[in-house]
Amino acid sequence: MNSALKLKSKIPQLQPQMLTPAPSVVSYFYTRQQAQAWHSHATAQLTYCSSGAVTIHTAEASWTLPPYRALWIPSGLTHQTHAQAGTQTHNLYLTDAGEKKCIEALCPLLITRLVHQLVTELDDLPQHQRRNLLILALLFNELSQAQSAQVSCLPVAKEPRLLAITGTLLQQPGNNATLESLGNQAGITPRTLSRLFRQETGLSFAQWRQQLTITTTINQLSQGMAVEEIASQLGYCNGSALIAMFSKALGLTPQRYFALQG
Repeated sequence: MNSALKLKSKIPQLQPQMLTPAPSVVSYFYTRQQAQAWHSHATAQLTYCSSGAVTIHTAEASWTLPPYRALWIPSGLTHQTHAQAGTQTHNLYLTDAGEKKCIEALCPLLITRLVHQLVTELDDLPQHQRRNLLILALLFNELSQAQSAQVSCLPVAKEPRLLAITGTLLQQPGNNATLESLGNQAGITPRTLSRLFRQETGLSFAQWRQQLTITTTINQLSQGMAVEEIASQLGYCNGSALIAMFSKALGLTPQRYFALQG
């Protein structure tokens, strides 16, 4: 993955000024394939799901999160939340004002059971303000020491010819056409197409397609599909081949990756 995306793995250190005004927590339940309109917030946002899977779309990339993987979203960044299955999300909104923002880039992290419990204990009742401050002190400490999470990140192409090709692949993730075949269909030489992939996405064609496969696997696992069926739809000879690729990329088998909690 390109250097710009690697930098986003640095966990932000939350600052006391983010407590003013009081942070808020909102939980949503999305039905399958339900999406919010594109929007942005004046606050920094931590978002994750405790069931299902959710994709956060931005102008630069799409991040697909299984349960208990979170994404820090900077204030002012336009994004869209798209649920892949029946999905329960949790969103923490924090003030991020001042000369230097604390949350400057999208950053994926692992949500522990303790962090999840602390988030769900917060509420907006005035009589609980002192209790909330105690919870937030521990929550900030835990989030500042969180582990980076391995998540699927699919960079977005903007060059018209490449946008058309990636659009086709997004609609047909099992399309195993070669670089040469895709280039011929678009009237582009394989060399030019390969250059465009690296220039536009920071990934090689093979790396971008692998991210698409991982994204699709997570989405379909959230919908209850078996690995063997997913592998067949994606053109793998068997489930073991898909498991091997997934494990090499993310360090866990698809089933263990999706079931991980903290």
